[in-house]
Amino acid sequence: MINKSSKIAAIILIVSAFAWGCSGHFVTASDPVSFSNNEVVEYFPLDESYQSTFELTQINRASEFIVFKVGKKIPFLEDSAVQWISIIGSSVDTGFIVVSSSSLIIYESSSSGGEKVLDIPLTVGKSWSRFSSISAGTEDDFTIIITDNKLTNDSGNTSDSGVTNKTFPTDGSAVMTVDKYESIQLSNGDYYSNTVRISNDGSGGTRNYYWFAPGVGLVKYVIGSLDANEPKGNIEAELISHGFAY
Repeated sequence: MINKSSKIAAIILIVSAFAWGCSGHFVTASDPVSFSNNEVVEYFPLDESYQSTFELTQINRASEFIVFKVGKKIPFLEDSAVQWISIIGSSVDTGFIVVSSSSLIIYESSSSGGEKVLDIPLTVGKSWSRFSSISAGTEDDFTIIITDNKLTNDSGNTSDSGVTNKTFPTDGSAVMTVDKYESIQLSNGDYYSNTVRISNDGSGGTRNYYWFAPGVGLVKYVIGSLDANEPKGNIEAELISHGFAY
């Protein structure tokens, strides 16, 4: 029987070979990576070839692994964007990130509306709308990115679910709020200090949480939590490795 560590190593090796060629290898960063003074990329690294692997657990389902990877900078709409690639099993999908000195916006395609994931400064208590068409005062509004339209990702897989095909795991209401800064320890023992916790309303009176660590990026997210002090939800994912693939 293959143990969990071997399975994770195999997943990382397969993803690296798929994305960067069979001669590529994956290097796990042991310390936070150094970035510019721009607070946006401090909490969401965008260096080409940087990638992070998450273990995702859902109620009554086997765990799976998700890889997020930074691609090349390309012309996009009337600006430029960085390719943002997500890989779940054999499913590969590419989004596009537009970053400025004050915000980071993810587009699922050139024809979709952008989703503002970070808005600088990340001061405790600050709120913003993920979607430009909704104001920050409409806390109860939920926005469905894709409704009845089928969406086909880069791998040719088709789904009716917008959440399945999203390249970033945000869900729930439009309004995002900076809750606090805290130190967290993940299930694998990795410890991150000064992480910023951002949240928004989930369904059925729950709340969703996303933790970003400086120099590392997203390190954990919980969807559907009933407890702000000990967030546990229907969907939980934690970072298991991060670094550069060559």
